[in-house]
Amino acid sequence: MLKVRSYSDSDKTRVVIDLSEKTEFKANKLTNPDKIFIDIIGSILKLEDTFKEIEINDGILKTVRTAQFNEEITRVVFDLYQEVKYNIFSLTDPDRVVIDIFRPEKKSEPLLETLPPKPEEKPVPEPKVTGKRVVIIDPGHGGSDPGAIGPTGLKESEVTLKVALHLEELLKKAGIPTYLTRYKNDFISLEDRVNFANQKNGFIFVSIHANSTLNNRPTAIGTETFVLSSKYIGASAKDVADRENRASRAHPEVDADLASIIGDL
Repeated sequence: MLKVRSYSDSDKTRVVIDLSEKTEFKANKLTNPDKIFIDIIGSILKLEDTFKEIEINDGILKTVRTAQFNEEITRVVFDLYQEVKYNIFSLTDPDRVVIDIFRPEKKSEPLLETLPPKPEEKPVPEPKVTGKRVVIIDPGHGGSDPGAIGPTGLKESEVTLKVALHLEELLKKAGIPTYLTRYKNDFISLEDRVNFANQKNGFIFVSIHANSTLNNRPTAIGTETFVLSSKYIGASAKDVADRENRASRAHPEVDADLASIIGDL
């Protein structure tokens, strides 16, 4: 090893180790304190005493120190201010080892953004109900007509009643006059349900069911919504209506009259 030179600029410090001939080297870094060292293999230190430790103090590199580590290795130590990135390579003509030590990027301070005050949240007024439009809720089946029965024995008539009672609670909280065609597990014929709705001047009649599915659709899920008409629309709608109303018909011969009465609700 003949000489150690250094150059500093805005983004890095370069240290050049001049050698008398080409040789191998190894490099590594340490922490606490942060430093990099290069071992020059097969090298003997021939620097003057003034070059064995060089003060740099450029904000990247504090000092460069050289020492004979053993008979075959000269060690060059670079004392750092903090952990850095670096790049080491060799050049020829003349032979030398070069290390570029890069200045750490400045950590940008978080910007304190002044946000406008959050507007006060005002409660959204609930829509006012105009008029006295009565809703009739009809829990399907009941009493001797359990409706569909699930694999655990749960009856459709029980499910529809619980749903109807909950719906009634919600509608009444909204100020909507609401009545149920049944409040317990009673059998009520279609005709009596219609008469009740007319007596209460029902504006809309909502019949709730928990339908079973056909054997060829065991995985069917979702909801079905039917809007009443004096005519059946589609074979599937007719099948559902026949299946749901079969047990509720007190007098099958009045079906035609019922269709007309319900259609006028």
